[in-house]
Amino acid sequence: METLKVWARSVLTLLFRRECLICHRELRGFEKNICTHCVADLPLSYTWCSDKSEADLSFYGRAYVEKVTSLLIYRGKFKELLYQLKYKGNVSIGIMLGEMLGSKLFLHEEQAVSASHTAGSQQSAGGDSQQGTAEARQRRYYVVPVPLHWRKRIKRGYNQSAVLAKGVIKSLRERGIEARLCEGLLKRRRFTETQTVKDRLSRWQNVQKAFAFNPIRLRRLLKTTARLSKNSTLNPSKTNSGQAEHTAETARQSAGNQQLEPLHFLLIDDVLTTGATLDACANLLLKNCRCTVTIATAAFVP
Repeated sequence: METLKVWARSVLTLLFRRECLICHRELRGFEKNICTHCVADLPLSYTWCSDKSEADLSFYGRAYVEKVTSLLIYRGKFKELLYQLKYKGNVSIGIMLGEMLGSKLFLHEEQAVSASHTAGSQQSAGGDSQQGTAEARQRRYYVVPVPLHWRKRIKRGYNQSAVLAKGVIKSLRERGIEARLCEGLLKRRRFTETQTVKDRLSRWQNVQKAFAFNPIRLRRLLKTTARLSKNSTLNPSKTNSGQAEHTAETARQSAGNQQLEPLHFLLIDDVLTTGATLDACANLLLKNCRCTVTIATAAFVP
């Protein structure tokens, strides 16, 4: 099957010229959307290297989020990637950026463990780092794309944040991190003008009361979580007996809509500028249920 796909791709390459979205160089058979040269030149933000990056600092004093990770710095010719995704219907570039973004998430914790081993730190310190990383990997992340108003979604045909989310989920699952798409928990109840040409204050005012929380979707989510937790107790390879007993009790309580353990939300958007939209969404999640919120975006405007 894989050989057939390679053969078909080669035939299509001969019949139709494919160009790099950035430099317009002709793409080779194995290249997708952008050429190898432009991939090497991507302005990566490296926000995953620190828990106090510029993206993290932009949320200080606002909604409490565990971590903010952005893939790219939004600048120069590389803005074309987000433009293609948002306005030109190029869904494949969104999936690609989502996969790249997903590969960077939670790397800070993993790097902390690696550094502790390299430096020969004390066993207790190393154990704390490993515990933090193990906790992140054992979590079940519900990936929440920032919602579009129904009028914009009909006009565009899709939600660009949801496209990114699908790529993120694929990448996280490949790394052994459980992630599920969770649309409908937030909805945009008011049609807002584009944020592109607005200043910081205008952006904040533009999204006030623009979003709403869906309690019905939360109840369904709790029931799903309870069912998944119950099923995990039946698989001895994933949990020991003590963990299974605890998870079973949590499942029984959650089934009655009594949330004992926090949900872990991964909030996805295309570009982080002032953070007004993401702040509004994160506050709604934190206000309406016991949860943690992590933010991930394809690009960041410093």
